[in-house]
Amino acid sequence: MGRSYLFECPKCTYKAIVSGGIDHGQDCTVQTVACRDCRKVFDAIIRLRVLTSPKTSKPLLGKTPAAPPPFEEVANRLPLPKTRGFRWIDFKPICPVSPSHKVQVWKDPGKCPVCGSFLERDGLPFRVWE
Repeated sequence: MGRSYLFECPKCTYKAIVSGGIDHGQDCTVQTVACRDCRKVFDAIIRLRVLTSPKTSKPLLGKTPAAPPPFEEVANRLPLPKTRGFRWIDFKPICPVSPSHKVQVWKDPGKCPVCGSFLERDGLPFRVWE
């Protein structure tokens, strides 16, 4: 079960709701990254569980995705059934705005992408996702 926290910058009031590092859920794994071009911090899907056909082990819903879906889409969908017909797909972290943007791994405590001050994490999780 994954957790997202509210991170705030005391200097420039930048806010982000992210995990603060690598976090695992039932159907996905996320990595918090900072985009140098957008100057934002976000959670990127790095591993995703997809349903497959039991006979062919190909994804049931279309082709294997080339890029991961947005984190909000994965966090808000219903959990996959607990069957044997699934597989994991690994992705490189990319920016949701443009895949050509430069991203780097961001861990708590990390610096604000706008002003460079350290972001402060709220004590309680903002959201719990699976």
